[in-house]
Amino acid sequence: MSTLQKVISYISGREVLTKLLKNLQWLILDRFIRYTIGMVISILIARYLGPEEYGILNYGMAFSLMFSPIALLSSDNLVVRNLSWFPNKSDEILGTFFFARLYSSILCLVASAPIAFFIVGEREETFVIILIFTSTYIFQASYVVDLYYQAELKNKNSVIIQNIGFLLSSAFKVYLLITKASIIAFAIASAIEFIISGMLFYISYRIISKGQFKFSYEIFRNSLKDISILVLMSISIAIQARFDQILIKKLLSAEELGLYSVALKIVELIVIIPTLIFQVSLPAVSSAKIQDEKYYVKRLEQIYRFMFFFSSISTIALIIFSDEIIILLYGIEYEKSAHILPFLTSRIIIASFGLVRTIYITNENLFSFSLFTYLTGATLNIVLNYILIPKFGVYGAIISANIGFIFTIFLLDPINRNMRKNTKIMIKSIFTFYKIR
Repeated sequence: MSTLQKVISYISGREVLTKLLKNLQWLILDRFIRYTIGMVISILIARYLGPEEYGILNYGMAFSLMFSPIALLSSDNLVVRNLSWFPNKSDEILGTFFFARLYSSILCLVASAPIAFFIVGEREETFVIILIFTSTYIFQASYVVDLYYQAELKNKNSVIIQNIGFLLSSAFKVYLLITKASIIAFAIASAIEFIISGMLFYISYRIISKGQFKFSYEIFRNSLKDISILVLMSISIAIQARFDQILIKKLLSAEELGLYSVALKIVELIVIIPTLIFQVSLPAVSSAKIQDEKYYVKRLEQIYRFMFFFSSISTIALIIFSDEIIILLYGIEYEKSAHILPFLTSRIIIASFGLVRTIYITNENLFSFSLFTYLTGATLNIVLNYILIPKFGVYGAIISANIGFIFTIFLLDPINRNMRKNTKIMIKSIFTFYKIR
């Protein structure tokens, strides 16, 4: 039997794997459409605005993202896990988190106004951009329906809905480029994607899926501890991932932030693939956890193994071709970004392993220890940013982020007995190959 026949035979006899592959196909199509078109438009906007104004736009986005853990309650993985474990309670689970997110996002919008005004002061343009991005969380409350489709392995529905919002938003951005619009108009265009998709998710669940959003006090009460931990954990992650951008603008300049943001976007583009693997794997791994422990561990090993080899190849490629990539895409104006990109590639393997670690933590209910690791990493990140950015510029921000994430994802886990199992799985997966039987 040939290798191809073995692969076909292996897949055809496994219903879950077949569903995973079909959903992965839809997600890859989604990311191809969104990130091919999105990357082109992002490049055109960066070229049009220039490093300084592009830096301001990214500053507004980074600032608003600091509120996202509270606005969205950082509960995506928790919702997917609960839907996988209790599929007959989808209305109650989705309804509880929908209403909780809706009220939380409204409170965040109200709270963000005085905070943003205090920080940016008289810079009215930046203040307005922050409020525009923060307001989108109200519409993202209905993105809980996307989590329902993930748990049901029906990502096709989510892909269609999100691409409608994305394509309409992209068309508006092209119009703004042609008419040479202001930076605030581009922030509004970005917000349109979430507004349209949020409305469509709500309509889809209520009309097409015939579902209802039912708030359950019992589910909310039982989830409150995990939500509180996840929110604090996500705030720590947001600080590690975005706080450097805020400090770069504050301690250096908007232009330096624009150059840094361009290099970071290339890395974030590569991390799409590990994120897709995480997204389609979480429901299946959660199901395996309650069925067969050995199968559960085996799946984690397979995911870790893929993440290691993918991130290694991607990192090498970006280091070798960083100059060509930046100059070709963004032009000579962003030439300095090519010197930043090789140092940012370390985030690929850190992010990839962190995603698999999140699957393990979610299924083992180790949110409390995870919070400790992220708080430690975030504290290190903040302290080091203030020390290193004035001395080494954007490279100081990269060093700070790497040290923080390394402590969070790798160095602290061995001190916890339950997390040592994940460390062993991770190490084993790096040095072994998976053979199709």
